[in-house]
Amino acid sequence: MGKLLSLAIIIALIYFFIVPKFRTKNEIKNKKSDDEAQNLVLCECCGAYVSEDEISKKDKKQICTSCVKKESV
Repeated sequence: MGKLLSLAIIIALIYFFIVPKFRTKNEIKNKKSDDEAQNLVLCECCGAYVSEDEISKKDKKQICTSCVKKESV
């Protein structure tokens, strides 16, 4: 039983003190950016709410990328 307890303590020390030093700053930034909320915008063509990244302005209207593709075909 003592061997299992000492093994668990060693694993815990490695996990809490050594592993965080090898994490990169990008992993920490990505974790923070995933928690942020996205702004949704209403597509004036189909009425769907999509993220701001998927909206383009055409003829002074905010249209999603899927509607832009439909109109170009």
